[in-house]
Amino acid sequence: MPVLSVAGARGQGERLKALLAPVAERLDSVVLPDCGHYVPEEQPEALLDQLLSFLHR
Repeated sequence: MPVLSVAGARGQGERLKALLAPVAERLDSVVLPDCGHYVPEEQPEALLDQLLSFLHR
């Protein structure tokens, strides 16, 4: 199953990818700059762009 991880650079950052990689064979990971822990609140447009791109694949 494809999995998308989206984290903020000042939040989980690359750690989220490291946590999911062992259990997700088809992992796409994105780290958004200028973002902390609350991605939907801090970067809603960037999150939407990533979600739409992921779902269209």
